[in-house]
Amino acid sequence: MARAGPSSAPKAPTKPYDHPSSLPSKSAGGNGIVLDTGAPAALGQTSRKGKKAWRKNIDLRDVEGALEEAREEERVTGGKVADRSNGSLFTVDVTGDAALASNLRKSRPKKPLRSLAILAERSAIPSLSPRYTIAPSAPKVRPQEKARLRRIALREHRPEGQSASQIPIAPTLAGSDAWASDPTLSLPGGFGEEAIAPPKPKFPVTLARRREGLHGAIVEGRNGEVPDSGTSYNPTVESHRALIEKALEEERGKLAQEAEDLERINERGMVIENRKAVGRTGEYAEGMDIGPGEVEGGAESEEEIVDEDEEKRKQKGRKTQAQRNKAIRLREAAEAEKRAKMASKLAKSIGALGAFKKAEQEREARHAQAAKIKKEMKMEKEAKGTKEAGDKVGKYVLRKGDVAVQLGEDLAETLRQVKPEGNHFKDQFLAMQRKGLVEPRLPQARKQKAARTKEYEKHAYKRFV
Repeated sequence: MARAGPSSAPKAPTKPYDHPSSLPSKSAGGNGIVLDTGAPAALGQTSRKGKKAWRKNIDLRDVEGALEEAREEERVTGGKVADRSNGSLFTVDVTGDAALASNLRKSRPKKPLRSLAILAERSAIPSLSPRYTIAPSAPKVRPQEKARLRRIALREHRPEGQSASQIPIAPTLAGSDAWASDPTLSLPGGFGEEAIAPPKPKFPVTLARRREGLHGAIVEGRNGEVPDSGTSYNPTVESHRALIEKALEEERGKLAQEAEDLERINERGMVIENRKAVGRTGEYAEGMDIGPGEVEGGAESEEEIVDEDEEKRKQKGRKTQAQRNKAIRLREAAEAEKRAKMASKLAKSIGALGAFKKAEQEREARHAQAAKIKKEMKMEKEAKGTKEAGDKVGKYVLRKGDVAVQLGEDLAETLRQVKPEGNHFKDQFLAMQRKGLVEPRLPQARKQKAARTKEYEKHAYKRFV
């Protein structure tokens, strides 16, 4: 009879890193049967000779396989599927897939390249932060700061064990209107009210008027400036002639102003020359003024001066009573005459009171009319939103722009032959000044640097030999 032995079935090929599932051991009766007790099985050893035989080899393939499956599941889904809810894992199909089945072949996506598919695979686990950051700590408020904030809030602190309904409500807060204006504090005598409640500045009415005027100008389309028709490249004869006359009058005014300034300078120069020439008549030496010198008969003139002083001293003697009475009568007569003149003048003015009153009313009417016209012009300027030449804005007066005009022979026949006249930058700058966007200033001439005197040290004082 043949001896019973192990199965002669061919064994599956094994890899070098695979551990054997079970090996026969002598402890199991020599039959090679290993009992599954639930714990990891120790590999059976045929011999215990040597150090390696005493090492405990445990089969961990099941554990490693389970861990690898868990890692793969976490990479794909971002976590464990068992921890998720049913709502995030399953959906209820209530419509069916009849339409989907018909369009499945048509809408089947194309298979991407293998390289793109590999690049598209990304793990759902967020990447690690490359830098170490400190978690922000919660802000800490000191007890003193809490007390200060509590005082600012103007409310009582609720002690422990007391409900919010038991806190007494201040009558001032309960009876105040949330939409009312802030009450102004007042002190007895009005002392220090400026520091406690400073008065609010009043909004100027002119700004509101100007805003309304600008809005109306924009709506009506009169915000932009309309140039003169004579500045066209092909103007009419009348408009071109009128523009030339306007430019001519402006040039005549400039020449008259220059002549007036020159005349004023000449007059001032003559005054200075006349002042310098005073005292140069008679004997004159360069650099100094010489007096008349000694006069003959000087002794006689001194004697005459002494006699005149003596006569004046005699006249200043004590007055008599008759002279005093006469002076008093003359003074009283002069005062009476003065009072009579004033009385007659007053009587005449009282008689002409009606005429004076009528003249005063006419003068007040003229002033009122002039003030009304001035106010209307001012309001019209504010509504227009621009200034005119001659108006003072700030420190200087707004200048008037030059009239840009071309002569008849310089006018172009076609648009290709048009030549610009004037300065566009200057016109835009003056327009900004008229609109109040830029403060008017005077043109400043370029300052030239004063020539510095160079000093040279010569050595001639050393060469005395």
